[in-house]
Amino acid sequence: MADRDYYADLGVSHDATSEEIGRAFRRLAAKHHPDRNPGDKQAEERFKRIAEAYNVLSDAASRGAYDRGGSKQVEADTGFHGFDSAEDIFSRFGDIFGDLFGDRMRRPSPARRGEDIEVDLPLTGEEASRGTVKTISVQVPVPCHVCGGSGARQGASPGCSSCHGTGYVSRRASQAGGFFSVSTPCPRCGGTGIDPQAACPHCAGSGVEVQPQTLDVTIPARTDDGTVLRLRGIGHPGPKGGTPGDLRVRVHVPSPPSREALEVRREIELDVSTAALGGTVDVPLPRGTVEMRVPAGTQPGQQFRLSRQGLADASGKRGDAIVTAHVRIPTQLSDDERRLMEHLRAKPSGSKRESVATPGRTATRSEGI
Repeated sequence: MADRDYYADLGVSHDATSEEIGRAFRRLAAKHHPDRNPGDKQAEERFKRIAEAYNVLSDAASRGAYDRGGSKQVEADTGFHGFDSAEDIFSRFGDIFGDLFGDRMRRPSPARRGEDIEVDLPLTGEEASRGTVKTISVQVPVPCHVCGGSGARQGASPGCSSCHGTGYVSRRASQAGGFFSVSTPCPRCGGTGIDPQAACPHCAGSGVEVQPQTLDVTIPARTDDGTVLRLRGIGHPGPKGGTPGDLRVRVHVPSPPSREALEVRREIELDVSTAALGGTVDVPLPRGTVEMRVPAGTQPGQQFRLSRQGLADASGKRGDAIVTAHVRIPTQLSDDERRLMEHLRAKPSGSKRESVATPGRTATRSEGI
């Protein structure tokens, strides 16, 4: 269903009331109705556009979806993807055209399109990003093998006496500017058009039975969460020989984790000499043990960032590792160690010098924070 401006199609403003939308539809539908423009393909296409716009804007839920995200949002929320032909329009609106424009524009009810089926398909972030082919198992309705889809048992007169086999009964409703008929499923036969007494014993008059089917679904690259993929003709069979509905596959993709969620944190313990003079230390990380260089003059609590050494998301993107240094102060000293410490304490510190591990500097696979 191509995205376009439904308000412009009907010639109304975006804040038009339902009454204004109804009046615009009736005026334009009368002008472009196929019976008034026989053989005019442009008029028929215009008629379809007007009906599509009215079908969306006349319903509060679908209009809200359209205002939020256009026709793609309407299809995702309601399953409506436009009309394939003028006959689809007459099937959708029943005999509204007869009541609005006179009996000469009333059409016999055509075979109705079958209902859609919707299934959910979870994907990993990597599958959604790169694209893939997923095999799914669904229960697909097919014509009953006993009655051939007619819904009636062999040799029986199938027509329901209440709806005369149409499956629908009409009631009158009012709208600004006049009355029109609304078709609803027949309460006696449940919309099948089959007399309950003549119903097929295998499918109970529905004309349908369910069979398992395995299907391959192609997932395009960069598929977003909530995307609906449509497999044409794999939905419910259309009553009375109507075209089958579609299978709608709604894709679910988990939200990608934040950069912080992919980070790992580790702590290392340094002796005084390594912290002062520098050196190397082994750090266990998700990708294996990494030898990290410690710069001279490392301070207690100083942190280092190891790029792309953290956790990975489904697409392979990795976070960083944050390593915090702790300096181990000895509690017991040998005589030699004590003399060395006393010597260092007595020695003048001299002029200050900049630490090698200043924030933002890299020291062999580590970066000071």
